Amino acid sequence: MTATLHLTFSSPSSDHQYPMMVTASATDDGFSLSASAQAQDKVLGGALSRAAGEADFKGKAGQTLVVRGGEGTVIVIGTGKELSAGKTAEDLGGHVFSAFSKANLTDITLVLDDDDGECVADIAHGAHLASYVFKHYFTKGDAAKVKMKSLTIQSKSDAEAQYSARA
Repeated sequence: MTATLHLTFSSPSSDHQYPMMVTASATDDGFSLSASAQAQDKVLGGALSRAAGEADFKGKAGQTLVVRGGEGTVIVIGTGKELSAGKTAEDLGGHVFSAFSKANLTDITLVLDDDDGECVADIAHGAHLASYVFKHYFTKGDAAKVKMKSLTIQSKSDAEAQYSARA
């Protein structure tokens, strides 16, 4: 089995690096964009909010919304009502990898407002686990070529240290 994901961690940046993934949480009356998603929505002239309304986006765990525009591609991913360290965060990491793979992107920046290092490390771990490919029995041709992907996680936490301690 081969992992097909290269993970890096960085501090939040004010310049917008596309393609980008931001989060939204589910609420009783719809969804709530994270602070970084709200900032991105403002840069895009409200495109994220409009697209979410048109697509009936609710912010459920793993639900995704891909918005492609002149600035670049932004994926909004739902975190559910509450995101916490452990299986919930690992599952979200798997959804992150799946979402940017389905969008045919090879690299993306995930911007997290969460400063809980353990939760962010769990998201990274889930994405890494989702990236494994068993290629032994692939036939020749394109199916046999495993394409590497790159995920940069921006957060204020010490997730890199916590993630490295697991390896």
